[in-house]
Amino acid sequence: MTYNRSVALRAIHERTQTPHLRELLVQPGMISLHRITCYYADGRARHSVATLFQTRRDVWLEMVYEGIAHHKPLRHDVRADAVQRFIMVLNQHRFDRLPDQPDIPANTATIWQIERAISGFYHAIILTPHTPGLPYSALVNAIDAYLPDSLREIRR
Repeated sequence: MTYNRSVALRAIHERTQTPHLRELLVQPGMISLHRITCYYADGRARHSVATLFQTRRDVWLEMVYEGIAHHKPLRHDVRADAVQRFIMVLNQHRFDRLPDQPDIPANTATIWQIERAISGFYHAIILTPHTPGLPYSALVNAIDAYLPDSLREIRR
């Protein structure tokens, strides 16, 4: 089942024309990238891709919604302290070594993929925000608390 979810998430990136994080990481001044891709199997909202950029000078979030504005990113300012708190939660829960959330129900309405790219390192996991146990619930709570714009839904 994870394979089908991976294919669906990858298809969102293809349709929205969002480049892989490894491609973005080679841009001058880039320190790290994080991405949250939201897939709504029930069709209630547009699939979305939120990419958090951290450079030597600035941090910002770009949102792309499938089928909206010709997939042009919408830019949101993000407070540097919120980004640091988010990264601290990832580190506390050893995100870089986490596997996909086990036992995601087959009928789950929402699937997220969380990705991280730093200096040649890349890791991604798949989870559902509706039924996660620890440590996945801590990641969901951190995104909700520190990067709320990454979760904004646009209803169909």
